[in-house]
Amino acid sequence: MSHKNTVLRVLVVDDDRGFRDQIRNLLDLEDWVELVSMAGDVDEAVSMACRLEPDVVLLDYYLPGGTGAQVAEQLSGLLPNTGIVMMSVESGADVMRPALRSGARDFLQKPFGPTELYAALQRLPSTASAGPDYKEINSLRPEGGEIVAVHSPKGGCGVTSVAINLAVAKRQETQGRVALIDLSLAYGDVGPMMDLASSTNIYDLSQRVEDLDVGLLSDVMVAHTSGVKVLLAPAQPQQAEAVGPTQVRRILTELSNAFDYVFVDTSHDLSETVLVALDMARTVVLVSTQEVPAVRDVKLFTEVAKLLEYPEHKLQLVLNRVNSYAVLAPKNIQQRLGLTLLGSVPEDLKAFAEASNRGVPMVIHQRGSAATRELRRIASTVRAQQFANEDQVPVDATQKPARRRLFARAKA
Repeated sequence: MSHKNTVLRVLVVDDDRGFRDQIRNLLDLEDWVELVSMAGDVDEAVSMACRLEPDVVLLDYYLPGGTGAQVAEQLSGLLPNTGIVMMSVESGADVMRPALRSGARDFLQKPFGPTELYAALQRLPSTASAGPDYKEINSLRPEGGEIVAVHSPKGGCGVTSVAINLAVAKRQETQGRVALIDLSLAYGDVGPMMDLASSTNIYDLSQRVEDLDVGLLSDVMVAHTSGVKVLLAPAQPQQAEAVGPTQVRRILTELSNAFDYVFVDTSHDLSETVLVALDMARTVVLVSTQEVPAVRDVKLFTEVAKLLEYPEHKLQLVLNRVNSYAVLAPKNIQQRLGLTLLGSVPEDLKAFAEASNRGVPMVIHQRGSAATRELRRIASTVRAQQFANEDQVPVDATQKPARRRLFARAKA
């Protein structure tokens, strides 16, 4: 943040004086946040923000003299360390997507309560310094291998386990070039769950992203015994902040050029880096269990996906730890969510725990189990993109590389 003290300095921009006073009253209740000023139109918002340099700008989308998106775009360039939370009574794609592309770090739909407001403000310090990268996310989509993002908005559903086993199963099935990236940046578990350790990881790539090519990827990634090449999460949680959305986009682009399949293990939040992976993926495997909170959270995510204009076929459902005693049956969950059900992985708590503790993927640890058979079947549904001509075939990651940037053609 731009200020070193522990108090979060907030500028509120809204043309409704009554609403501004409500926000003032809410902020006055907390000692960790300070209202530095309030503005009511576009010109006043930009001028006041540049003069006061707040940590956070709470910004209404519709303003006299323009839109909040226009303000956010200006402030993203002028004050890159200031976080922006966009507010609006509307939450459709015509509002949310321009807001996020303009540099906003979060979105609050009016009316909202104090809990939602405080949560949004507390999320900002870890993301505000990322800069206005989201607006670049859709400007460069890879034309190479298949990117599969494995995600769940609910923690504890086994996303990492599913991502690992799908990647290994796809490698076993095709003997193709398969990559796995741990995008749970602060506390990634792919390394220990695959018994992998390396002195290099995604943090190292983020520091050399301008030199990124297939040779550098090969130097940094670590090979699993299955043949899957793995890009590990940072070794220290504090290093996660250095890996921003621009770096992730370029890394995924390069991985897509070098591999047939790129599986991405994502964290549960909708951070900028996760949004990059979800946007760039051709398939998003949503992982849920049969518990009501997990199904509810996946349903909420599908609504967000609509606002982000994801095509329906992009979202695919995998039910994990399926059992016969749960209240919700797989068929009922599928109907409730309206998603294609790729498969249901049966519950086998002991076997999965043993596999995790030994650092051996389930599809290797218990090759003949029902869970392994289902994971392999699910992996087989993932198909590499069919290329129109030989010029689009991804570069072989095993070849000695010419030192060149493979994504340069996409930027040209």
